[in-house]
Amino acid sequence: MKRAFVLMVVLFSATTVFAAVNYTTFQDGFNEFAKDLASATPFSSSIGLGWSQAYIGQFPHFGLGITAGVTTISAGAIKTFADAVGMTLPADFDYASKYGLPLPGYTIDARIGGFVLPFDIGFKLGYLPPGTFPTVDVNYLLFGIDVRYALLKDQGFTPAVSVGLGYNHVKTSVNVPGFLGGDVQVAQVFDGSAYHTLSLTNPDFGLDWNTNVIELKAQISKSLLFITPYLGVAAAVSFGTSASGSVTSQLVYNGHAITQTDINNIIAYYRSQGQNPPDLSATGITAKADNGAGFDFRAFGGLSINLFILYLDLGVGYDFSTSALGGSLNVRISI
Repeated sequence: MKRAFVLMVVLFSATTVFAAVNYTTFQDGFNEFAKDLASATPFSSSIGLGWSQAYIGQFPHFGLGITAGVTTISAGAIKTFADAVGMTLPADFDYASKYGLPLPGYTIDARIGGFVLPFDIGFKLGYLPPGTFPTVDVNYLLFGIDVRYALLKDQGFTPAVSVGLGYNHVKTSVNVPGFLGGDVQVAQVFDGSAYHTLSLTNPDFGLDWNTNVIELKAQISKSLLFITPYLGVAAAVSFGTSASGSVTSQLVYNGHAITQTDINNIIAYYRSQGQNPPDLSATGITAKADNGAGFDFRAFGGLSINLFILYLDLGVGYDFSTSALGGSLNVRISI
């Protein structure tokens, strides 16, 4: 889990090669990256409760375990961001430009069988408090609940088949101090008399994303000796989805901290020429994307190795809406 979060940091660390970048390109690229992150957020909420058993049975059957997994932001989003900040990824991270940037997650999972009718209920919770990592500020919350109804039970040659309805919520922020490893020039601007250099002073990099997801899913599984393979599909509607990014620092203007008067003079000149002024702020560059109700369709599957009451579950997933990949590992006790 820690390595997955740290990997996000390394992609933007001093080992990366940076060049001076155009301010407008930076802003536009950052906005596009925020949109891609918002699109990827609903899929990231699916981590947890992806157990191999389509139905665990009625009470007193129950299970308790932990899941760690990743979903991805598209490779196109990584290229957009890299181009925006004038960044060349090191060779060790070429895979990020091919397969996407991992969004890690984890949950503690519990599931208990229902009464009278053949259903079970699952709960999941993942949380990382501030200060968990010494060099990166991470806040992470993921929780969810689902109810599955068994259409068929795993008996004889008959597989277990269930349909379910669930709700997930995820909220995450990551802040990386000094991610460019020093100052970076972002623009040459004209104020009517001369060109002036705009720079960011050793900026911090931040990401925030959150969403709410209601999901309808169907799953089939079959226990075969000591393994249980499974397949499933899910359709989801997400709402309240947003993602934002920020590159914050003191904005430097010709070697001194930019003032509001400097900003006003630059804006006034560009407007007097009938041009759109650059989007300047004394604290850096920000971008935010809000998605309305969105629809996602994903497929998932895998298998578990069953050792009496101990289950080791390996799962994969694919989001058809964003072409994102996902994977998870679950360890649980289930009786």
